[in-house]
Amino acid sequence: MLAENGNAKFIADIMSIKISFFILIFSLRVSAEMAFSPQYTYDSTDSLLWRGISRVYDENFHAALATFDSVIRQEPSSPRGYFFVAAAYSNLTGDYRNLSYAAKFLEHVNKAIEIGAAKDKSDSATADDLFYYGGAVGYRGIYRSFTGDWVGAFRDGLRGRSLLKRSFEADDTNKDIYLGLGTYDYWRSAMTKILWWMPFFSDKRERGIQEILVAAENAKFSSLEAAYALVRIYYDYEKYDELFELWESKLKEMNPIDPFANYWLGLAYLETGQFDRALESFQTILNVYLKSQYYDAGGEMEARYYIGLALSRQGRYDEALEHLQKSSELTRGLKGRKDIEKALDNVNSLLKEVKKKSSVASQ
Repeated sequence: MLAENGNAKFIADIMSIKISFFILIFSLRVSAEMAFSPQYTYDSTDSLLWRGISRVYDENFHAALATFDSVIRQEPSSPRGYFFVAAAYSNLTGDYRNLSYAAKFLEHVNKAIEIGAAKDKSDSATADDLFYYGGAVGYRGIYRSFTGDWVGAFRDGLRGRSLLKRSFEADDTNKDIYLGLGTYDYWRSAMTKILWWMPFFSDKRERGIQEILVAAENAKFSSLEAAYALVRIYYDYEKYDELFELWESKLKEMNPIDPFANYWLGLAYLETGQFDRALESFQTILNVYLKSQYYDAGGEMEARYYIGLALSRQGRYDEALEHLQKSSELTRGLKGRKDIEKALDNVNSLLKEVKKKSSVASQ
């Protein structure tokens, strides 16, 4: 996908999914209490954060945001409450292709950066402050790349990784940092393949994967998020067998209807000719979207496009036409949406192709 569509498409994909420096999550099927790792101690705010996280993955974003807002009230001088609010809005925006929450995301991510920068400037920043400050800068970099601000995105990426490294130097027991470091190292390399001949742009994808695996095995909060990060990475790296194994052995049991995992799983099934399974994944996504209060037409349009694509590959042209016609109708008002760019660019040509094949088949 990256090689075919270039960096712009890849960055749009990043904005629309859970791949990010950190969205510290757990599955909707596992309570916050069960998520705690016995090798760490947790304070009352940690428990509050887990409550908000569990609500995010119960698709109750309003309750999650209210919980994270209470963290801000308890710790108005800390960046972490603002970081988690921004993470929730980012998650909501990406999972449901709903861009109406972008302004709220920016408001809170910038506030986290403002607080973190002030603490850093006054030499009062703790390792924890640097952790959330760096994560917020990384989030903003992802958003800037989505809007086409490549210089700002690159600057934020470097700055975010530097802050995370400083946080780790101050507290090397924080294994959650490895998720941020690994995410940056992998995707920076993946986006700059053409420059690998230069020392500063060498291929660090394997290093990034190893760093994420450290988080998956040892992190306090983000071990499961590290597994989700690998879903996207395994797809990009064309390690489809590893992706299928990760899904079957761990993530499917946790949340079989997760839109993010099903999206990349569905694309991997398409790439490997497993059209029945691809159809199941994208139908799952569509069902989630149609029942959600966070519905956006862009999400439905994209899901129907991939359903139509899978059906057409099976020769089920009449069924494919139903979804592709609806998808084409939904493109009105969605022009310029980079997060669903491939579907927008290809739905009408695929619709035309399937109409022709359907006509031939009926003769």
